[in-house]
Amino acid sequence: MTTQKHERKIYPKFRAKVNGGRLYFEDEGLFSKGLFPYEGKEVDVIVKPPVKDRSPHEHKYYFAVPIPMIADAMGTSKEDAHELLTHMFLREFECHKNSEGKTVKYTRTLSITELSDKAFHEYVFEQVLPWAALPTLDTGLSKESGLELYIPSPNEADFSTY
Repeated sequence: MTTQKHERKIYPKFRAKVNGGRLYFEDEGLFSKGLFPYEGKEVDVIVKPPVKDRSPHEHKYYFAVPIPMIADAMGTSKEDAHELLTHMFLREFECHKNSEGKTVKYTRTLSITELSDKAFHEYVFEQVLPWAALPTLDTGLSKESGLELYIPSPNEADFSTY
C-alpha cells in the first residue's frame, strides 16, 4: 500500500514547443480557454518534457497474454483475474479533508488507465509477471503466493490477432 500525500485534482495540460526562449502552443485558442478558470488568480507554471502515453501494443499485450493465462490458471474470467491483480498491486491509501474539515481516510484501487507508461511497465513486468511465477502456497493467492506460471514476454508471444 502506497501513501499519497498530494491532492488529486485534474489540471489542464497543453502541448507547446520552446523556441528562442519562448513557448509556442499547439493550439493557442485552447490554451487561452483553459486559462479562464484561473483569471485573476496566481498559478504555478511547470515546464517538463511530455509524458509518453502507453502504446496500444503494451495494452494489447497485457490483455492478450498475461491476463488470459492467469485467468486460465485460476479457473476464472479474464475480468476477475484483472481485478485481482489491480486490487493486489494498484492499491493506494488516500487521505483528504472533506468540506466539514474532517479527515477522510480510505484505500482505493487504481485503474490501469491512471498509470503512466513507466508505471504501467512496472506494474506488468515488475509486479504481475514475477508474481505469476511465484510458487503457489497452501494459504491461497497473495503477494507472496503466485501461480507457478511462466508468462512469455511480448517478443516471445504472437498476439497480433488479439
